[in-house]
Amino acid sequence: MLQKNTQEIPQWLKISLDIVPLGLFFFFTSRYDIYFATAAFIIASVVSLALHWHFARKISYVLLSSVLLVVIFGSFTLIFHDALFIKLKPTILNFSFALVLFVGLKMNKNILEMLMGENIQLPRDIWNTLTKRWIVFFIVMGGINEIVWRNFSTEFWAGFKLFGFLPLTIIFISLQLPLITSHQKDKINKDRD
Repeated sequence: MLQKNTQEIPQWLKISLDIVPLGLFFFFTSRYDIYFATAAFIIASVVSLALHWHFARKISYVLLSSVLLVVIFGSFTLIFHDALFIKLKPTILNFSFALVLFVGLKMNKNILEMLMGENIQLPRDIWNTLTKRWIVFFIVMGGINEIVWRNFSTEFWAGFKLFGFLPLTIIFISLQLPLITSHQKDKINKDRD
């Protein structure tokens, strides 16, 4: 099973496994070219996925989706010798996540809650609020990717994936923590009463 949790992976290791493929992609793009970097990105992403499984005995659907798109779009980049494919991957991934979350809400199924509800207990309306925020975030990130790859060099775009997208994601997640923690505190206080 993809989501069954049998071990907890240390947070520092999880973050390292997520960042290393991007770091290698940036490094090899700046030292060699996009094609060499793409090959390294594919290999590093697959190794990272395998290590996630090795250490945690689980793989999130988000990580699996991301690695599959890296392999697919990266392979197209190498086969057709066209960097457009790897540059479109973040746009397609972000827009796809936004679409899945949006369709889930319209079908009265909160996908975010289904993915994270095992770890975070929140009221349904808060899950809906978080989901709407993530939808907007994914759309904005997809739009930013389009702006950056269309208007800047490949090297700048590769660097922005690491030094732009990653900090923006961390900031966005940090901004969600007050909403999550305030409602978890409410639940804890109600449980004590």
